[in-house]
Parts: sequence; structure tokens; C-alpha cells
Amino acid sequence: MIVDFLKSYEDELRAEKADIEESLDAVRTRLLESEKFLDVIKEETAEVFTDFTPRNINSKNKERIDETEAEIADYTQQISAMENRLSGIEDRLAQTREAVLEATSFTTRSGKYVSIPKDDLLNITSYILSDPMRAKIELEQLL
Repeated sequence: MIVDFLKSYEDELRAEKADIEESLDAVRTRLLESEKFLDVIKEETAEVFTDFTPRNINSKNKERIDETEAEIADYTQQISAMENRLSGIEDRLAQTREAVLEATSFTTRSGKYVSIPKDDLLNITSYILSDPMRAKIELEQLL
């Protein structure tokens, strides 16, 4: 039962990891596009300036440059947040894999699944602080 739960949790983590990786690729692509667009606008702004050019072209380009730089900063923050989430998910995946291996090895060592009623465990936890030796004996009897 525990092994099945851990495996389903591991599958959920893998699905979430795949979703984040897909989103991360999309945001990185948008970041690259915005950076290229920013370069084009900056080049265009530098080339357009002549004595007879109206100044509103430069102001429009300045607005576009500011907007694009804001987008780039936003994309960078999104990428950083997604990479942090991805790192956390990978850590949880590693821990889950270890837990699955440990639970599986315990199951194979004991040769049976251990199923303990919740009421018995609650009973043992009620006196675990006052009488730890009795709690240990009760737990050993359950296993």
C-alpha cells in the first residue's frame, strides 16, 4: 500500500516536472525572441536618427525598448522561479525513489505487507511518551 502510494506520488512529480520543463522551454524561447527584438529596435533607433527625422519615432521606439526590457526582466524572473521549482521537484523525486526502494526492500525482507489498524497505532501513540518501553513492545508485536 505504501509502495503504491509512493509510486503514484513519483508519477505525479514526473508529470509536474515535465509540465514545468515544457513551460520553461516556452519562456526561454520568448526570452530569446524578446532579446532579438530589442536588438532590432535598438539598431533601428540608431539608424533612423537624422536631422530631418521627427522625434516621435525615437520616442515610440524608446517606449517599445522600455516595454521589451520589462518583458525580458519578467521572463528572467519566471525562468529563475521555474528552475527553483524544478530543482525542488528533482529533490523530492530523489527522496521518493529512495523511499520506494526502502519500502520495497522492507517488504521483500519481511515477506509480507505490514498492515496495522489505525486504532492500534493511535493507542500506542497515546502512551509512547509516558512508557516508551511498552510502546516498543507493542510495536514489535504488531510487526
